[in-house]
Amino acid sequence: MTKKTPTFLLEKKNIIKFLLFVFVFAIIFVFVYNPLGGTRIWQELIGKESPLLYMRVIIAIGFSMLVISRITLYYIQKKTTISYLFYVFWMIFEIGIITCVCTLVAWLINEQHTYFYKILPRTFYYTISILLIPYVIHWLYFSLKENEKLMEKITEITSDNEDIVTPKDIINLKDEKGNLRLSVKLDHLYYMESANNYIYVYYEDSKKNLTKCTIRSSLKIIEESFLGVGLIRCHRSYMINFKKVKVLRKEKDGLIIELDYEGLPNIPVSKTYVDEIVSIFSKHSASN
Repeated sequence: MTKKTPTFLLEKKNIIKFLLFVFVFAIIFVFVYNPLGGTRIWQELIGKESPLLYMRVIIAIGFSMLVISRITLYYIQKKTTISYLFYVFWMIFEIGIITCVCTLVAWLINEQHTYFYKILPRTFYYTISILLIPYVIHWLYFSLKENEKLMEKITEITSDNEDIVTPKDIINLKDEKGNLRLSVKLDHLYYMESANNYIYVYYEDSKKNLTKCTIRSSLKIIEESFLGVGLIRCHRSYMINFKKVKVLRKEKDGLIIELDYEGLPNIPVSKTYVDEIVSIFSKHSASN
């Protein structure tokens, strides 16, 4: 209940809509209430020959007080934060003060010398009947409108994000939970090495120094995520950036890849990937 009251309940335009709704609802209430015999009860209380007229006057007084109350609440919320609890108490205060003032007016004009406490339940009934439904509908209606606005914003943001395409020269590496751990240009990435449930990413930082980043993930996930960008799997434990390959040579133990950075170890090519690596280099050589 200490949570901040939604701003839509205290916006000027929504307060005006609420007051207009109460006004229309009060008029409907008077016309519906008359055929149900309500004016007869009211006449017995105040003894006036035109009880419906006086009831309208009292309702008008109550509505005027509601307008003053809402204007006051509007200016209060501009200076301080209004909680749910404060707003609920304010509504109770509105009902209470409107009931008391309307009862006082009815008591002053009555000709039956009816006691104040006997008129009070009837004016309380009028106040609750006229305000309770608008209170509830006001809250539900503007809550629905606010949710619609929120959904529209979410849709717009989602649509905008769908139009944003990560450049192919940027590699965004995420961990197994989907959290972004490293974003690096492809031109600065050299190779990745797998060790148990982790991968070590070797890349060149802004100072041209070789840097290692450890990410909890697997080379299989990386391989599937970046097809066709030049990251090539050459070993169960290694993946290289094709752009950074300096030399591919055959030794007695098999194929070896040298990368274009002094001090980096040679990267082995396992038998599983030999044909694929040779094919890629052959196609590249032919195209050049």
